Amino acid sequence: MKRFAIVTCVLFVPIVILACPPKWLRGFDRSHCTATVTLVSVEQMPAEKKDESSILSCKARISNVFYGEINTNEVLHFTIRSNNEIPLYPTGTNYIVYLRRSTESTTGGQDSCKWETALGEAGIQNSTQERCKIIEKAAEDKVEFDTFLAAKEDLSSLSPLERKMNGIIIPEVDFRCANIRDVIDFFGSQSKEFDTSPVEEGKRGVTILYKLPMQANMHLIHYNAENASLLKNLKVLEWLAGCEYAITNGVVEIRGKSDLKIPQNILK
Repeated sequence: MKRFAIVTCVLFVPIVILACPPKWLRGFDRSHCTATVTLVSVEQMPAEKKDESSILSCKARISNVFYGEINTNEVLHFTIRSNNEIPLYPTGTNYIVYLRRSTESTTGGQDSCKWETALGEAGIQNSTQERCKIIEKAAEDKVEFDTFLAAKEDLSSLSPLERKMNGIIIPEVDFRCANIRDVIDFFGSQSKEFDTSPVEEGKRGVTILYKLPMQANMHLIHYNAENASLLKNLKVLEWLAGCEYAITNGVVEIRGKSDLKIPQNILK
């Protein structure tokens, strides 16, 4: 796996390895598209779910796209969904928006929205020059991360259990400063849920055991991945937590890795 963030992004490494991202950046890793926009109109819409208090229908002009693909020649239409009451954002103001493709219905007929902000109101933030510089660099790393997740494995180099893990596709992983023990438990349960191999080939899922030293509990895992294999996710975990997986008697063990070296300048 390419050590993309350690090598290329000193600003972003402390965010994803050593601490949780600041509030203004937390929608970025869940976004399908991140851009700066100028709001043209904002309209309050009726709530569609019991746990929703506010739905804002927004239209904006796109000034710059950091990440993802979007038609910059058209007025962008997106919604902000929240279980909190949120005020109308002022038009004519510049914002950073973290957008996800909308899977929810919207009130608006044929002019229905195709995009919504990630994490509700956390997905729209005031645009500043400093924030844009950080996002620009983070977007470069996210493209490399996407490339890594999409790369096909060399099946001939994998063990039978690794091939099984490569075939277990987890629809979405969304860790927000998660404890590494909880992450490992999650992967174990997801491996059983999304194992599509025939029952006669063996038991459903993969047994994953925590074999890390006590100090490893300090690692908080924060990343988002969609439609990635269990094998890919374990490789990401290896890098983020400084651990490694080993296969012993048909069981995956997550062990400590003694040779991880993090540049000292990012620890200061």
